Amino acid sequence: MFPVSMTLRLLQIEDSQDDADLVCNALEAGGFAIEAHRIESEAEMIVALRQGGWNLIICDYSLQQFSAQRALDILSDWGQEVPFIITSNMVCEEVAAVLTRSGATNFTMKSNLEQLPGVVKLELRKCAAHKGHHMATTALQESEARYRMIAANLPGMVYQSLVLRDGDIWFLYVSDQCKPLLGIEAEMLKESSAHLFDLVVPEDRASLHQMYSNILNGQATVNWEGRFRIPSYQDIKWINIRANNREMPSGGILSDGIMSNITKNRTLQLDLMRSQEQLRELSSHLQFAKEQERARIARELHDDLGSTLTAIKIDLMRLRGGLPAERADLAQKIDSASSLLDHAMDTVRNVSQSLRPGILDYGLQAAIEWQTQEFEERLGITCELHCHADIVSLDADASTALFRIFQETLTNISKHANATKVIVTLIGDDEMVLLEVEDNGHGIATRDMDKVGSFGIRNMRERVGALGGEIEIEGNVDRGTRVCVTIPLPSAIIESDQADTQQMLF
Repeated sequence: MFPVSMTLRLLQIEDSQDDADLVCNALEAGGFAIEAHRIESEAEMIVALRQGGWNLIICDYSLQQFSAQRALDILSDWGQEVPFIITSNMVCEEVAAVLTRSGATNFTMKSNLEQLPGVVKLELRKCAAHKGHHMATTALQESEARYRMIAANLPGMVYQSLVLRDGDIWFLYVSDQCKPLLGIEAEMLKESSAHLFDLVVPEDRASLHQMYSNILNGQATVNWEGRFRIPSYQDIKWINIRANNREMPSGGILSDGIMSNITKNRTLQLDLMRSQEQLRELSSHLQFAKEQERARIARELHDDLGSTLTAIKIDLMRLRGGLPAERADLAQKIDSASSLLDHAMDTVRNVSQSLRPGILDYGLQAAIEWQTQEFEERLGITCELHCHADIVSLDADASTALFRIFQETLTNISKHANATKVIVTLIGDDEMVLLEVEDNGHGIATRDMDKVGSFGIRNMRERVGALGGEIEIEGNVDRGTRVCVTIPLPSAIIESDQADTQQMLF
């Protein structure tokens, strides 16, 4: 609405100055502040319209050199939306109808100008409302155009659906990407949501129904992935549905979302999983080969070199016993050589033991107990051992891997932790084996777990990954470090692998 406190810019089409003054006086009496400009001809009107900024046009119907009809035509040609009121002593209904169709907004009798302020206020309100509606409509059209342009360029199908409390689903809007993505026209999806469920492979329909149940239960956002069989393309696609949901006053749920083709991502994910599995197999094979080589070297050290050193020791003892008493110098040299030989035999024994502890032949629990005792005696660190394991189905490779992880953990404690106490827990059942080592040392920092050069921790993770297990390393500053390794037994690994493979296959 035009505020009456503001100056009203009035364009008067009137060939009588007296009549123009009467109009202005009537408007001022009605509370308007007037800035009037009077014209009499077509040329003057064009000049005035070129200047622009008029709030109101009042035109006399009876002009000698001009006409109201021609003035309306010119105003229409210029495309300006200004209230156009015609004043006259008498206008018949037929003429008034023609002028109204041409754009005249109202009529006022010159003999009744006291009504003019009310008419002007009405027309100004109508004009303001019409302009507001036009601006809103234009803005809405522009917004819809931008939305459609964005939706058309998104890598997926944009949609809006209404999920009713009785379970019905209605698609209110579906973008043009429906056909390329799902192989059906958007109108088919709007007609019935059953067309969407028909495309979903039977194995994934239950999870899609569950997604819509979650929407009805108030879940604000959903993220679903499933397989669609697209008959028109003779193809199966992985489709991702993401949506934001809000409850409507009617009780239904309005869901704004996008459906995207993630088949390529899924394929890459599957390839990555296969590659990771191959890397795990290679790592496992390398670890196995390394352990086999260690065992071979340990056997050769023990059997060949150990036997040779023992034979030399016996020969030295015989030689020492056969020396005459006056050859004390030779006896001293033999004793020195024998001492060096004892040291060499201890070294061979220790190296052989480190390469492949023979105690592993008696099982993982026995090896853990032996290593814990050796660690405590060697470093003087108090150790508590809790074993509750009945690990019958753990093979030699897994036992060796767990033992190596345990050794690496103890090595890290001795080098970095400055601990005074270590607690070792070994438990097992028919499905898994758990090894946990805790110390009361400095505590490993998170940044040190993945830093360049931390091959010990990396090697532990590779060993655990090769066995299909999990490793958890927690460090608390000045409160110690906890290493927990969980290894599934062979039967559990097979069941898990089958489930993962079935989920990933198309």
